[in-house]
Amino acid sequence: MNLFLFFKELYTQLFEKVSIVNEKNEVTGSMARIFSFLFKKSHRGVNVLIFKDDTCKEILIEKRQWWMRFPLKKGDCSGAVPFPLSYEQTAYKEIHEELFYNRALPKISLKKIAEFKDTTASPFIWSQVFIGVYPGPFSPSFFEVRGLKFISIEKIKSDLNHPKESRKYSPSFREAFRHFVRISS
Repeated sequence: MNLFLFFKELYTQLFEKVSIVNEKNEVTGSMARIFSFLFKKSHRGVNVLIFKDDTCKEILIEKRQWWMRFPLKKGDCSGAVPFPLSYEQTAYKEIHEELFYNRALPKISLKKIAEFKDTTASPFIWSQVFIGVYPGPFSPSFFEVRGLKFISIEKIKSDLNHPKESRKYSPSFREAFRHFVRISS
């Protein structure tokens, strides 16, 4: 990893504050992201599922860079909610940072479809799942994204039913995708 990327990630971990929340998802304070993990303080996160078109049969999957959390895993646009941003503001921030790097964010309407307590993380994260439609083109951030690809919903369902294939996806994506499947059935 080059030094610039190292210091960018270090800066984010040390200085970007997240909202600390309790069991009811009420904000009780804020602290630097790294300390929320070190002191096992729960915070908020977002997952954004981008579909190719209104049929919602293909979803955009990003492969994470090797230096990111869950390196080389497949997933969606996701991230911690910085203090004092809202879930929705963070959802737009994440798609801009990850999918439209160095470019204006195109008009994308996001719809919240779920809120859940992600217990796959320690400490737990209160997450909201948003969906949107955008067929491309994209200009992904090389800081975070190694590759992008639309994959059929059926392929992902199949992958998630097989332990070996399931491990290729990030834990937060697996949870967010389950919520999408639940509401779309």
